[in-house]
Amino acid sequence: MSKDLECAIADDSLTIVKYTGSAAQIEIPDAIDGIPVRTIGFKAFAHCSSLTGVVIPDSITAIGDCAFLKCENLKSAVIPNSITAIKDCAFLKCENLKSAVIPDSVRTIGFGAFAYCIRLTSVVISNSVRSIGFEAFAHCSSLTGVVIPASVRSIGFGIFDACKSLTSVDISDLVAPIGNDAFLDCKSLTSITAGRQNRQYASNNGILFSKDKKTLSLYPPGRKGSYIIPAWITAIGDKAFWGCKSLIGVVIPNSVTAIGKEAFSKCAVSGVVIPDSVETIGDGAFSDCRSLTSVTLSRRTKIGASAFPSGAEITYRD
Repeated sequence: MSKDLECAIADDSLTIVKYTGSAAQIEIPDAIDGIPVRTIGFKAFAHCSSLTGVVIPDSITAIGDCAFLKCENLKSAVIPNSITAIKDCAFLKCENLKSAVIPDSVRTIGFGAFAYCIRLTSVVISNSVRSIGFEAFAHCSSLTGVVIPASVRSIGFGIFDACKSLTSVDISDLVAPIGNDAFLDCKSLTSITAGRQNRQYASNNGILFSKDKKTLSLYPPGRKGSYIIPAWITAIGDKAFWGCKSLIGVVIPNSVTAIGKEAFSKCAVSGVVIPDSVETIGDGAFSDCRSLTSVTLSRRTKIGASAFPSGAEITYRD
């Protein structure tokens, strides 16, 4: 198969530059003419529509940017423990890839590395992973559950954006902050779990709170109906309910003093009563809530820019 591989040599090792063959199954050699193969380069196997399976040898340490881009029939990729980086868009739009096991050697998963792998149902992220890039698993519409290990220190924007089958996320021991934008348009997500060892978050009934349980950090966007916010909450975080399109009602207790930016943006609430205890409402707090027709609040509350949709009737209590 080496005759179908175009390679470049540097530092006494080879980088695969381009695959010119048409085989369905490929086992990449660990060396060519006695020179070790170390890297799968930029777009080396991109658009190989005939490729259904690939075995990567232990000599390889990095899967380069867009290495298997749009290999739409690729169903399996055996990734060895020698790999330390799966770079940006490495398996982007591999539409038939069904599972991914990230080996114990991998430190980084790049931007869009597995995005649009629409048949990817499961992913195992090992404890070696330190960073997960922007939209790494975005639009993996068949992915149902994921565990993010404690080793992860950096999480990119929208890593699970539009994973519409995702029902649960386990961040039991995660120490990195996880933004509410991580789960944009995850319309089936009903549970987020944080373990006792988590340093930043606590969870209760599948809802994410700050460690001290004073701030409501993230409400799963797939939950339906109404929600009564617990009386121990003093703040509703930025984007805490963002995109909860099935949230039709919310009860805010008198313990709450602050509502964050875009906290309820894109929710389906039709009316909201904001207690006198609320001192500030952030910018766009209820923006794009197209069903919101009535808001009741105190004149003393400081209201951010575009906090409410233009069609909502605002009633002040004093």
